Amino acid sequence: MKIAISEDCTQCGKCVRICPQVFEPDPLRVSTPNGLIPAVFDEQVVDAARTCPVYAIVIINRVELGV
Repeated sequence: MKIAISEDCTQCGKCVRICPQVFEPDPLRVSTPNGLIPAVFDEQVVDAARTCPVYAIVIINRVELGV
């Protein structure tokens, strides 16, 4: 999964509490590491996006791997 944080982020911290392995506080807005987010965190990231009061978490794509 790849996500972006829009400039609308108010740093409320809800996403950090839901998934601190992915979301990190930043002086200007919450940030995320570059690259793909491991699939193990998909459910938490989607929950964080739904919980964001200003909808600042944008899911760019989800990568599905077939085995």
